[in-house]
Parts: sequence; C-alpha cells; structure tokens
Amino acid sequence: SQPVELDLAAWKGRTPVEILGNTPFPPVGELPYFITLPPYGFYWFRLETAAAAPAWHVERNAPDELPVLVIPEGLLAALSVHDDGTGLRALLGRRVREQLERDVLPRVLPVQRWFGDPVRAVTQVTLRERGEWNGPGGDWLLAVADVVLADGTTHAYSLPLALAWEAGDGAALAALAHCTLARVRQRARVGILYDAFWDDAFVRAAATAMARGDITPVAGGELRYAHTSRIGALGEEFTAALAAPIQHPAFEQVNTLVLLGEALLLKGYRRLRRGVDPEIEMGRFLTEVSPFASVAPLLGSLEHVADNGERTALAVLFGYVGNEGNGWDYVQAHLRRLVEDALARGSASEGDGSGAGALEIVPGEHGNLREGFLALMATLGRRTAELHAALCFTSGDPAFDPESFTADDAQALRARIVAELDAVLETLATSDKALPTDAAAIAAQLVAARGTLSERAAALLPTEIGALRTRYHGDYHLAQVLMTRHDFAIVGFEGDPARPLAERRAKHSPLRDVASMLRSFGYAAHYAAQHGPAHTDAERERVAAPLAQWYQATAEAFVGAYRERMQGVPSMPPPAVAASLLDAFVVEGALHELRAQLRQRPDWAEVPLAAIGRILLAPSVATTA
Repeated sequence: SQPVELDLAAWKGRTPVEILGNTPFPPVGELPYFITLPPYGFYWFRLETAAAAPAWHVERNAPDELPVLVIPEGLLAALSVHDDGTGLRALLGRRVREQLERDVLPRVLPVQRWFGDPVRAVTQVTLRERGEWNGPGGDWLLAVADVVLADGTTHAYSLPLALAWEAGDGAALAALAHCTLARVRQRARVGILYDAFWDDAFVRAAATAMARGDITPVAGGELRYAHTSRIGALGEEFTAALAAPIQHPAFEQVNTLVLLGEALLLKGYRRLRRGVDPEIEMGRFLTEVSPFASVAPLLGSLEHVADNGERTALAVLFGYVGNEGNGWDYVQAHLRRLVEDALARGSASEGDGSGAGALEIVPGEHGNLREGFLALMATLGRRTAELHAALCFTSGDPAFDPESFTADDAQALRARIVAELDAVLETLATSDKALPTDAAAIAAQLVAARGTLSERAAALLPTEIGALRTRYHGDYHLAQVLMTRHDFAIVGFEGDPARPLAERRAKHSPLRDVASMLRSFGYAAHYAAQHGPAHTDAERERVAAPLAQWYQATAEAFVGAYRERMQGVPSMPPPAVAASLLDAFVVEGALHELRAQLRQRPDWAEVPLAAIGRILLAPSVATTA
C-alpha cells in the first residue's frame, strides 16, 4: 500500500466523487490531500462543486495565529464586567475580555457550524457571564456572546468556557485545537481557552447536576437543573453512561450534541432565546404526561431562570435512541438506486406509462422490492398519526389542551396564505434574479395566472374545519426521523428555528406536519436528481418521470396510513376537509420556503414552486396526495 499527499489547493472547496461507486470523499481544503492506495490500485474522481461531502465528515480547523491572553487567577476574574477596581487584577480582567470581544470572537464565531447567520457580517461581540460554575471535574465560565450583525440585529449565543494547561508533550491540547478560542498564559503556565462542551468533565457534571436537580445562583437569577422520572428509572445504566467514553457526533448542526456512551445524548443550545423552550416542554409532555414511545425520552434540562421568572434554555438531556441514520439519508440511498436503475434501463420503463420498473429496486435490509419501501413510508405515516394522537390528550395543562378550530381561525389562516401568495407573486414578477429553466417556467405560469390564484388559494380553506387545534412538531421533515430497525423515532421538537418561540408553541392543525413531510419528499427527489448519478441534462430528464412517480407513490403511502390511523382522533377533520386543508398547508409552507430560496438558493426554488404549481395550477382545486 502507498500513502500520498496531493497538492489540490487549486480545487479548494470541490468534492472528489469516485466515479465507479459515486462515493463522495472529503472536500479539498488548503492542506495536502491525503489518500492511500492498495497495490496496483487506483482512484478515478470527478471534482464536483455541488456534491455534498460524506455525512461523517466534519471540518474542524483550528484558527491560525491564535492570540495570547494573559489572565489572572480564575476565569470569572479574568472576564468579569462587574469589577470596577483599578488594580492590576481588574485591569487584566477588562483587557482579556476586551481582547476576546475585539480580536477573537468576531473571527471565531462565524466559522462555527452552529453559528446561525454566516452570511451577514459580525460588527460587534459583547461577552457577558452567567457565572462561574464549579464542579468536581473543574471550573467553567457559563458565558453568553451577544453578536451584533451588519443589519443591526443582535443574537445571543451560549459559550461555556474552559481552561486547559499544557502538560507532557502537549497532545491533549493539540486534540482541542479545533475548539480553541485563544492561547493563555498565567504566570509560568501556558494553556488554552476553549469551548467547554469539549471538556468531558463539564459534560458529565452537567448531566449529574440534572439528575440531582441542582439550583445554582448566578448573576441575575439562577441555573435550574431539572429531570424527569425516566432518569431515575435508568439506575445503573445512567451511572455507567457517565463513566463511558464521550463522543461528538458528526451530524450536529445548529446545536452541539454530545453522546455519553450509548445511553445519553446531551444537546447544548447555542442560539439562545428567552421564553419557554418547546423542545423541553414537548419532551416532558411526551415522556411523562402523554407517553409516546417513538421519541427520545426527555431525561433532564438546564435553564437560566432570571429574577423576573423569564426562562432561557441552555441544554437538554435525552435518552439515546440507537439508530441506523435518519430518514433523509435512507431515502437518498433508495433514490440513488432508483435513479441508477432508471438510467440503466433508459426509456424501457416508460413503455406502459406506469414507471413500475423504475421503482422495483430498494436498497438495504428493507428488501429489494418497491413494496418494502412503501410499507416503511406507511409506517412513518402511522407513527406521525400516533404522535398527533398523543398530543391531542387533555391533561389540564393550558399549554397542551386541545382547543376548537373556529371560523375566525380559518379566516385568519385564509387571509395569511393569500397575503403571502400575493407577496411572493409580486417578487417573482419583479425580481431580476435568474432561476433555473424548469423553475423559471413554473414561475412564469404562476405570474401569468396571478389574477385567479388568490381565489384558488382562498378556496382551499373551508369555513368550518370541524376539528381541534393541538400542539404539533412544527419542523417535520425526513432528517427529523431516525431509522430504528424497520421503524422510526421522531426527534427535533424545537420547531422551526426561523420562527419566534411563541409561534412555535402555538396550537394548530397537525396536518401542518403532514404537509411539511410531503415537501420533504419533494426536496429528496430534487436532490436525487441534481446530486445523484444523473450528471447531464439528458440524464436528469430521463429520471424526471420515475422520480415524479416515486413522489406520488410515497406521498400516497404516507398520507393513506396517516389518515387510517387518525380516524376518531378529534384533531383530524372530516376527509374532504382534511384533503383541502392539507393542500392549503402545502401551499403555505412552500410559499414560506420559496421566499428563503429566492434570497439564498435560487437553484432550489423549483421545489416549492413545483408544490405550489401542482395545487394552484391544477384544472380544479383538489387534493394532490
């Protein structure tokens, strides 16, 4: 075998995709590209600009030329904003904090995976502390970074800080390079200031404090650690998890995830919002009040409770759900096989118009028949219905008890969808942004039919809904379901992070979740067409019909099983109303997504445009799934 390092800097940012197996390799960076070859072996790559990196790949590059902070004793003293003294200790503390705010955090925060707005420039960062937390494994500063963006908006980010000192050959500090903010010096000692979520002792101390139900006084309030009855039921399994190796999974995104063995999952919230956190609230309800088995059970939580009673969620602890990946990855693997099969067969599968031949091959342990995949989608529909049935339980808690869906509610929804449609059509008519050909064609059709579309959209909302409003998931898509041995577990109950907390906690028809999943199926098909084995326009055109047939069959399996399981549940409207309402929610969600796509990713605009066109440009307004 031969190792080799290749200088591929000229192609930085491209993803090598191995041609024979269509396997993506890690993207090219600035460092030499390291690969190994077996005897007489070779690789044959395409260097793609749009291909996604492997799901397991994580970019964790250390910032160059880290500044050196000279700090006094203790993190709190070093960063305190309350010390008005004029002595050397106070001067050092203010100097360290100002150096972090001016030179370090504006450069380090925007490159973090969990930073919520990498587009707008950071103009100012202010560091404020919640307090110094002392645990059996160390001392940590629970800090918050207030980030001011170029448009004047301010976002608050949780930034717990830890110190580590150099010892031995420095290997321990080198392993923390990717989460290091700055180098530090304290008298004769040298070390680093880094993100405490990468300190194993900090993670274990947080989980332990939740199990005990600790309350720690801090500036302006208290840190309140809480737990559910499930944490006690774990018994020795919880103790063993605390002693188990700690891992940081590669699938973390807007928050920080930490695995403790195979029993606990700690999620640290990064973007902080004041108010009752819907994920903690929903987790507690589905774990203790109206138990639903197909979720990760809530074990504990950490919140800052201000002196005025206002809550800010900092972290949450779940029971870990063993899984084989999320629904998005599974569906993409399935669609890759479908597209490969369609390309191999050419136009043969279109002879009878059924497209059945292109849908026969399904990957993995779920079998090689189309029926196996559709049966799994039906299972997803049933689990979705069971979640909604659990959320329809009346417990006496006004935050969860079902409420009537009134005529005024229907009218408000109708007005909101029509207003959003008018705004989007105006954007499409006046925008000078170029859209891909297929998306531009649908946009032109919508703009041309502008005079009648508002009436069509309004007609989707009946005057009487005939069902109850309840809590619902609120951000339901394929990446929010985990594959668990021919079944699913539902996760991610934070709601849409782009919406305020009050809106995420509001009650509505659970059919909103069903519509959201249907749109996720549409995105999956689009991604498979654009980033799968079809590389030319002719090949993408060849797989368009099989992918459209796949969407229709998948939607029918999912919605059909959902409707069957929801029979008799008070939040499910009568069949005709449910069909029309589902279309309305598909349009509503697609309009919201289209606004974002037009601003950020015009090449994805075809997905919401197609969903809107499929419903509003149909010969008559009728259910599409």
